[in-house]
Amino acid sequence: MQGDHYLINGQKIWTSYAGEAETCFLLARTGTGKRGISIFLIPMDTPGISVVEIPSLIGEGDIHEVFFADVKVPTSAMLGEEGQAWDIVRTALSLERVGIPRFALASRMLHRAVARLKREQRFHPGAAAQAARAEAACEACRLFSYEIIDQRQRGITAGAEASVARVATVNAERLVAEFVVEHLPDALAGAGAMLLAHHQRGIVAGIASGAAEIQLNLVATQFLQLPRELR
Repeated sequence: MQGDHYLINGQKIWTSYAGEAETCFLLARTGTGKRGISIFLIPMDTPGISVVEIPSLIGEGDIHEVFFADVKVPTSAMLGEEGQAWDIVRTALSLERVGIPRFALASRMLHRAVARLKREQRFHPGAAAQAARAEAACEACRLFSYEIIDQRQRGITAGAEASVARVATVNAERLVAEFVVEHLPDALAGAGAMLLAHHQRGIVAGIASGAAEIQLNLVATQFLQLPRELR
């Protein structure tokens, strides 16, 4: 901090749609330890901010790297209090992890794929069993997500249940994507635009909104309350 402003330097990779954003939700270190992180809301046209697009399999313009070079940010741009980022972002992430009904898209794409296989008389018992597992995963994800939404409606702050719902979402999306890859590979070569779009999203299912491995650690420690030696 320098007087009435902060001077921010650094970079952030994997920033979704940064090229189209007007405001940046930035977590920056303003002190030491967990309580030494603060949140700023910064206009993207602030001098010193530059954005570089990262080519990817999930669509052009989706992923970027953002650079901060001597970005002068007024203290009024801080969200909440200094050092309060950890509390704010935990709540934000619990909302984000079930904020998008990914299970609905996954289920619809699964039904679309099954319908096509049936039309082509290629929906054999093996495919049916695999489709059933994927559909069960989508339904489990839906129920977990509804539980979190019900908690919010009743004013209950979601805890480790949000991580359980997120893991269920990752599992559902991956099972549907694997089903399409195995039984309708031509859909990923341009024959099925929506199936291809879901597959692209499925690629990053275990990374966006917190890596699946991180979620599993949270499930182990906070939901199952496993002792460290069993993790």
